[in-house]
Amino acid sequence: MKLLLKINEIKLIARISLRNLFRQRRRNILLGIAIAFGMMILVLANSFSNGITDNLFNRLIVYATGHIEVLATEKGRFNTSITRDKERIENIIKKKIKDMRFINESIVAFTRAIGNGKAESVIVVGIDLSNDNDPGSVKWEIVKGNIADFTNGKVEFPYMVHEEKAKDLNIKIGDTVKVRLSTIYGQQQTARLTLVAIAKSAGVFQSMATYLPFHKLKALLGYKPWESGSLQVILKDPKTSIFQANNLYQALKPDLAIIFGELRSVTSFSPATALSFYKERSLVTLLTNKVKSLQGNFQNVTNEKRIAVSTDLARSLNVSVNDKVQYVFKNKFGGGSTTNSFTIKSVFDPKGVLDKKTVLLNENDLYDIYYKKALPDDYRNYKEAFVPSTNCPVYASLATEWRLLPRSRDNASMEKKYSDLSKSKWKGIALDVRTMYETASQVVQLEVALNIITFVAVLILFFIILIGVVNTMRMSIRERTREIGTIRAIGMQKKDVRNIFIMETFFLSFFASLAGVVAGFLVMGFLYLFRFSTASAMSILLVDRHLYFVPTVGMILFDIIIILLISVVTAYFPSRRAANLTAAQALRHYE
Repeated sequence: MKLLLKINEIKLIARISLRNLFRQRRRNILLGIAIAFGMMILVLANSFSNGITDNLFNRLIVYATGHIEVLATEKGRFNTSITRDKERIENIIKKKIKDMRFINESIVAFTRAIGNGKAESVIVVGIDLSNDNDPGSVKWEIVKGNIADFTNGKVEFPYMVHEEKAKDLNIKIGDTVKVRLSTIYGQQQTARLTLVAIAKSAGVFQSMATYLPFHKLKALLGYKPWESGSLQVILKDPKTSIFQANNLYQALKPDLAIIFGELRSVTSFSPATALSFYKERSLVTLLTNKVKSLQGNFQNVTNEKRIAVSTDLARSLNVSVNDKVQYVFKNKFGGGSTTNSFTIKSVFDPKGVLDKKTVLLNENDLYDIYYKKALPDDYRNYKEAFVPSTNCPVYASLATEWRLLPRSRDNASMEKKYSDLSKSKWKGIALDVRTMYETASQVVQLEVALNIITFVAVLILFFIILIGVVNTMRMSIRERTREIGTIRAIGMQKKDVRNIFIMETFFLSFFASLAGVVAGFLVMGFLYLFRFSTASAMSILLVDRHLYFVPTVGMILFDIIIILLISVVTAYFPSRRAANLTAAQALRHYE
């Protein structure tokens, strides 16, 4: 019963508030227009800010790096990315990341292109137009040439550029462009690219890139079919990228670098497991303390093409220190086998620490033979292969397949990490897991700056609303003082008088805010009608040559709620003063 009375009381106060709101039309309309205009500006500012960051993140950064990028490099050369066993890394990614749309291979080259009397530094991107998951498979607005020539195989190296780059190189359809590319092995590769299509640019960043078919660029750079550049993971929910990257990082911790093959002498051969040790002095000491050298000097094994063999292998092959041997293993890819020649510099007693048929190589030799051709066949396929346990006394001194770099906080720490690795003597594979937030931390800072600017605009807007509400309330209360006395005389309570004025302000702010949201969308629709053709930095504001706005329901609701709270709080104090008037005081008021 009490609840029903309370509901009826609220309905009565709401009806009175709405009646009073429409009675004071001129003043309320002016204040409502001011609030609506402020809300419109707020919606436009927030949507525009979101549009810029969305454009940078989800179009530029994601196109360049994906939401998560697994980057593999060799010998500290971070200008070249090479994933030697693409399938294995992809399988780890697929197993660990469920919230994934697809994995994209990134093949990119930085080079200098020579056109007709002009030369330009260009970025050559490999794209697969038949693959819907490839970022390059977007719809191209071709202004000259035929995009079919890019994929039909009639041209050896079909080349596609944007209008601005065609002007820079002074080239037209059918012209050839000379480029010199550095392969993943550091060799120089020259090629003549034939221009088959010129596309209209959608922005300054897109106009910087030029394009070759994915498989053509991959071959020019020396990648084998089972290899790739960096692997980019596109997620269904980009906001989970840091969480997903941390999980993937744990799954990518490397195993020991183990090769199973045959050790061959002039007269005999024997199955043998090859392990590698790090050349760091403390780790070599750890190894030699546990595995004693019976012949020769173990320190000499740290030199190129030198190995240590177990006593059992030395006896079965009838070899000793300074003898030449060959180590042969089957390839994982491409069939066939790989043979490497070594000189024995130490014969050691495994002492139960290592297997009786073990070969020890230094890390440099291991990585050279491990990644040189087609990778060794998986040792797990051979029952005879020796796999040291993590409890093995020399486990810490044994080399792993790759080095997993620590996760970075931002772009600055990531660059420092790469610089430190380049200065080190590490010659193997370095694997890094990074997200678009670390790669583009400057964009995150830009987003923060835009949010601060928007927040300042909100504060100014709230200040204007506060002044308007206070002045309107004072004038309304002054004009309606005798009315307050009348309703107080017939029995209305103080809190009801106060609530009438507060609810009146609430309705005014609410309707004005809705009108401001509608006006904001109308203005965004109007601005979208204009097209801007520019390749300047202004293009970060554009998508398909239109201004780009990204309004969100959460953002709009937040703005409305904040304006309502400010309005209600502002109206509370004059409303309370009005409610505190006695019936006699209010009825004696004359103006």
